[in-house]
Amino acid sequence: MEITSLGLLTIKAESTYGTDAVPTLAANLIPPIGDSVSWNVQSTPVDRKLMDGTLDNLVGFNTMPNVNLKFRYELRGNRTDGTTADISSGNSAHAIEIDSLLQAANLNPTYTAESTTGSRNGYVVYQPKVYSGVGPSVTCYWYTALKLHKLVGGKVNVEKITWEAGKIVTLDISITGKYVAPIDNNFPTSGTTFLATKPPLFDTASVSIGSYNGAVLSQLTVDLGNKVKLRKSAIDADSIAGFVISGMDPKGTLDPESVAEATNPFWADWRNSNVKTITVTTGGTTAATSGNQFTGTFVSEYKGLPYGARDDVRILQVAFNIVKADLTGAAGSQFQLKFS
Repeated sequence: MEITSLGLLTIKAESTYGTDAVPTLAANLIPPIGDSVSWNVQSTPVDRKLMDGTLDNLVGFNTMPNVNLKFRYELRGNRTDGTTADISSGNSAHAIEIDSLLQAANLNPTYTAESTTGSRNGYVVYQPKVYSGVGPSVTCYWYTALKLHKLVGGKVNVEKITWEAGKIVTLDISITGKYVAPIDNNFPTSGTTFLATKPPLFDTASVSIGSYNGAVLSQLTVDLGNKVKLRKSAIDADSIAGFVISGMDPKGTLDPESVAEATNPFWADWRNSNVKTITVTTGGTTAATSGNQFTGTFVSEYKGLPYGARDDVRILQVAFNIVKADLTGAAGSQFQLKFS
């Protein structure tokens, strides 16, 4: 018997695509929310039905086995005591807990160091990058009560980042990779090292929509929209060369209260396809909260403005695409995720 809420997840960046990076309980633990982990094995069925004088089916094959791992994660930095170096140093030696996952989503980190040592104003920014090959990948180990499951060559999509008033910001993460047969394993009861940082709530936050800073909203969501595709190969084991991110279609939603056009011209911006940069900051902006701050910046074009209601107050249910403003914009400039 296995209890669904009992498990441990470790994830580590691979040095060579598809080669087990051997993540450890001491250095690579990623704690999902509750029992949000789903481990979905997928394959391509090869069925056989031959004319043999019967109406029977013959045993066939389950080919090209692969795994889709999903889980929900609390968005947080790696602050400890406000003195020990963390991501506010702006140094890759103090990378955030989910650095390997964001890189396997083809988000490239750029570090900016502290202006002076101890000033705690350094940061890292993740932005989309196009790779000539498959790009960074991860190995995942999922320990259940009785078994150890493995996934190699994992590529990532962040299916949803959710900011909801008064709650912890969460990431819904999807990893697709090569299947490795599970092995029986005693559940580890020692050797685990967890990051103690408590995530901030989405309150007293900073939200701007272009130059409009007064939006009263309950929720903002973003889907990075990575398209993870299987690469078929007759010369590789299981007929799979691996997985690649072949494209992306980032988009989002937000639900501000309806206001006069003079206050903020939502309708004019929608009708004229005006580019609006949406910026949301959680965790504060001062040295007292450094190491646990997050800012998302999304260059957006409204695609829908249906009315809705929240607590008997009219709201706009804004749907937006995340876009590059024009052809002169730098590659990957449509959004960035900043940890500081």
